[in-house]
Amino acid sequence: CCSSTGMSTYRTEIPLVMKVCPGFGRLVCRPLRLATLLYILCILQVGHAFSPSSLRVRPEPFICNTNSGTKPCSRVINLRSTSDDAGGGKEEEDWRAFRARLVQTGIKTPDQIATDRADEDEEEVKEKKKKNRWTFSTDKNVERGTILLSIPTLDLCQGIAQNYFHRCVVLVTDTDVRWEVDEDSAAVQGEESEVGGVRGILLNRPTNLVVEEEGGGNVDGWNIWYGGDISGLQTLQTGQPTEFVCLHTLNTKASRDVSIEVIAGLSYTTLDGARKLVTDGDAKTTDFYSFGGYCAWRPGQLQLLEMGEDRDEWYSVSMDKESILNELDRLKQQGEGDELITGVEMWDRLVETIGKGESVAKRLSATRLKFYDGMLNAWAEENLVYGSMEDLGGDAIATLLRYTKEAPKDIQLGMIVRAAIRSAVADSEKEDTPPFMLADQELHRGTVLILEESDASTIGVILNLPMGGEVEIMDGVSLPLRYGGPIGAEDTLDAYDEDEKDVDESDPFTWLHYRDPSLPQANVGTPLGKSGIYSLTDEEVITAIQEGKVKGSEIIVLAGLCVWEKDDELGLQGGGMMEQVRSLGVFEIECNSDGSAADTKRISKMWSLLEKQQVLTSESMGGNIDIALSIWEAFDEESPETGSGAKADKAVLADAALQAWVSVNLLGEPLSTDIEATWPIS
Repeated sequence: CCSSTGMSTYRTEIPLVMKVCPGFGRLVCRPLRLATLLYILCILQVGHAFSPSSLRVRPEPFICNTNSGTKPCSRVINLRSTSDDAGGGKEEEDWRAFRARLVQTGIKTPDQIATDRADEDEEEVKEKKKKNRWTFSTDKNVERGTILLSIPTLDLCQGIAQNYFHRCVVLVTDTDVRWEVDEDSAAVQGEESEVGGVRGILLNRPTNLVVEEEGGGNVDGWNIWYGGDISGLQTLQTGQPTEFVCLHTLNTKASRDVSIEVIAGLSYTTLDGARKLVTDGDAKTTDFYSFGGYCAWRPGQLQLLEMGEDRDEWYSVSMDKESILNELDRLKQQGEGDELITGVEMWDRLVETIGKGESVAKRLSATRLKFYDGMLNAWAEENLVYGSMEDLGGDAIATLLRYTKEAPKDIQLGMIVRAAIRSAVADSEKEDTPPFMLADQELHRGTVLILEESDASTIGVILNLPMGGEVEIMDGVSLPLRYGGPIGAEDTLDAYDEDEKDVDESDPFTWLHYRDPSLPQANVGTPLGKSGIYSLTDEEVITAIQEGKVKGSEIIVLAGLCVWEKDDELGLQGGGMMEQVRSLGVFEIECNSDGSAADTKRISKMWSLLEKQQVLTSESMGGNIDIALSIWEAFDEESPETGSGAKADKAVLADAALQAWVSVNLLGEPLSTDIEATWPIS
């Protein structure tokens, strides 16, 4: 819904239903007064988030979202000991500050401490506390209040999926999340859930989205930042629950009743809790940093897997409240301009502060890092910049009218369609972004053959993506296997077993053969319209080769299908491929399956290129991808226009994303595959 890459403010009125979070019981416990050297050494050695003034209790279920009908997220919370009679909300010294001083200055003897205190007057002590700031690595320790810095991965995943995790900064808000387990685990453990999950919010993904109270009034709008992919901002337009987290530094009884402290002086509440504080006059909207969505990890997923030696994907950092707020304020000020803000500057500063800059630079090549950065920028343009909702509706109608004039009335068997290189949303700067760059990259520059068109769906296969395997159909005859689509591909490969004939008495593959319509028919297979392409069974393939009617090299075999479902409520065209062509403009019809001379020429050219593709290996990767792109281009009368500047960069970036997807999902060797040389990103 974006019409600009700038950060000009977009405002929309969204009714917000008031549901105040339940208050939390408070426990009063006195701090343990053990300050022995042994205890200090234990803190430094173990590094765990233990506060002597804390007690772990199980509160009532905490409703994290503002939508009714959603299941509460019950968690075990470490609540700070607070009391209305104990200092009227006066902050005690944070144990993290104590730990930070130990890290910064080491352990002093009692005589040294006494000498230092004797040399300081009261004003010097106060000034020293004001300047008490820290940012340091805590190895792999994760506790509430920990800052996680993502480390660029080697496996290409941050380039083709979850781009928002690239160079991200996460604030851990909970480390005892109760997580539902699957039925098998529940049967073994005897419990339906387990405790120990981690939950946090992305701090460095600001947006220009401002949500205003219904009816307006004198209340300023809420600037919502992207907090994560779970129940995030992408659900605002779908009616699904969106969960909000509002960070603040308020320290009144009213704020403490609806908040959970993350670190000393920094707490969070829900949007409902924040709205109540504003409505009651206890706060202003500008007192909060509001985030839509969150990210979460199952018990053991973060610490044992993603932070383990084999993957090592996160740095754990301890920061004080003011240092965190200073970073957020910097981002907020940057967002007041028209420049796209991805938040990588915050990440860069923190990585350098903890002395890990060189480690990151040595971890992966500059070209691969540049690919990740480019994909993050593309993701940010799509997800952090909001345009006008009204403009979106106009674009959809304009697109519909534009394609209705050019496209045929229906999809036909044997048609060839190919993915558009740019989105066809009218009058939008986003039309320069390839539609399959950030998701479903296997369809980028995809050439698709329509196998079936029914009232329920459109079924087709991608023709130009080879896989890392081959199918032996008879002695001495093996065919490279191709990826036809995500539906059934894995099941097809699992069902295929060389040592087991007729596994389920059905053919798991799609077999295709092309014969120029001008030549005498070979009477092999079932024709798909008048395209000259025939669908065969495995038995027909073997018989045709044995009888010399076709050559093995003239047949292609595919695993998996693409299915576009239909329903009256799906889009403007009721779903199916026609929705992709007319309404979304992400596919273009190239051959109408009518047997015209022009179509015959282009299909013949396409098929000759398909026959040149080989089994996918690290060595054949570059050549196979080049042929895949040439097949896509075979339907252009002239050389395709790739544009210049930003347009050309996005096209090349999308090509790189396709190659990364193939490397991860079809080859399975993202670490050992040298594909950087094929990414000439300027």
